[in-house]
Amino acid sequence: MSDAHKGSRSGGRRSLITRRNALKAGFGTALTATLAGCSGGGGGDGGSGGDGGDGGSSDGGSSGDDGGSGGTTGGGGTTEIVLWHGEAEQRPKKAVDMAVQSFEEQHDDITVDVQVVNERQISNQVLAGSQTGTLPNVIEAGSAFMGQVSSSNLLDTNAAGEAIDGVGRDNFLNGPLPWAQSGGEFMMVPYYAFVNSFWWRQSTFEENGLEAPNSWDRLLESAETLHDPDNNQFGIAFGTEKHEFTRQCWEAFALSNGARVLDADGNVTFDTPEIVEALEVYAELAQYNPPGKHNFGVPRDLYVNESVHNSFWSSFLMTPIFDGGGESMSKDTGTIKLLENSTTAINGSVIGLGILNTDNRGITQDQVDASVKLTQWMLQPEAYIPLLHTRAGGYRPVVNGIIDNDLYTQETEANPDGVKVIRAWQDTMGQMSETLNSDKFTRHGLVDGKQFPAFGNVVGQNIIPEAIVKVIEGADAAEIASEYQGKIETSMQS
Repeated sequence: MSDAHKGSRSGGRRSLITRRNALKAGFGTALTATLAGCSGGGGGDGGSGGDGGDGGSSDGGSSGDDGGSGGTTGGGGTTEIVLWHGEAEQRPKKAVDMAVQSFEEQHDDITVDVQVVNERQISNQVLAGSQTGTLPNVIEAGSAFMGQVSSSNLLDTNAAGEAIDGVGRDNFLNGPLPWAQSGGEFMMVPYYAFVNSFWWRQSTFEENGLEAPNSWDRLLESAETLHDPDNNQFGIAFGTEKHEFTRQCWEAFALSNGARVLDADGNVTFDTPEIVEALEVYAELAQYNPPGKHNFGVPRDLYVNESVHNSFWSSFLMTPIFDGGGESMSKDTGTIKLLENSTTAINGSVIGLGILNTDNRGITQDQVDASVKLTQWMLQPEAYIPLLHTRAGGYRPVVNGIIDNDLYTQETEANPDGVKVIRAWQDTMGQMSETLNSDKFTRHGLVDGKQFPAFGNVVGQNIIPEAIVKVIEGADAAEIASEYQGKIETSMQS
């Protein structure tokens, strides 16, 4: 149990002596050795909040406890469950602790042990836990990783479906629900989302007679018009480095061109004309970027200091813009709902809560039932909104009515400053909810509601950004697409 969580339970709460606590001292050394032999799981990019391997949050990875285990049923009929989450920073961690504490106050027969795990090492943690019988009962992670866990039959799809029905299936926004499914069943309960977008300075676009950059043609026109490197002004900013962020940026282009890396049967389709065109146009736009190769930091910083007036980033950009330029810059910044070319689409990430099943050693049906109740509670406004405030703008709600709830624009104990960002971006908040309510909110590795966990291998090895960078550097897009078709196939088969 983390130190912060211990602190939140001070003042009369009992100390639990369980199988997990007894094992912890001896388990740490074994777990460290196990992790040393495991391959790492990819995380988000730290700024765009992408789905990568995909647990990403805005801080670029968090550190926490190295272990945990499934809960137990204690004396007096008390059921103990363990929750793993990646919110290591003080404010979001406090919001989770507060939500759990209020849950326990209303369920005196359930105790929740909250443990922070390093989101970039969560695959190692789950692998180690599955081998030793020390898995948690509820795990917070991104949909790509949940797909991998689901394919190993560790998740209780019936329990996830029950929790979703308890919240009300119609209460969820339409976009995140397919991300939560695998094989027609729910592998997780959607918890929150990141939305990617182009962020553009409306006054600058208006002064130059430019329209909202919501299509390929408008992006090219605005980038060329605004590019003035002699005066430290650049036409656009997005990922151009061999980095997960570059894949996320390019993914939006590919999806808006109807270009899929995989088809509905999971076959690799990286050598199609639509993929080639997306590579070519991305490389064409890259010439209007600032010099050098960039990951997520440059587009964020150059937009805030006004050297760039159009940047690709996630909903996490709202806070840096507010911090750097106040309410006036926030009001002057537009976002696109969807990117248009041959079709319309936009990408991002969905993080969910997965419930571990009784096939895992030591997990009982009582714990599964308690886990269903907990996941339902985490989406209730009084528990949910304080967490959303801690990543103001970045964490987008996945259920209806939250942004219109009075609590959403009120200060909360977990983060009294977050509401200032939310108030400054109210119109954008509504627009992003519209994006999340669309079936055009999607990603590679998710096709027609099907998850392809093996695509996580491709993401983790940065194969696609490697191809993108080569085209930016002048390689023929068709030749690169053909070459990397084989590399992606090999990666998915490994």
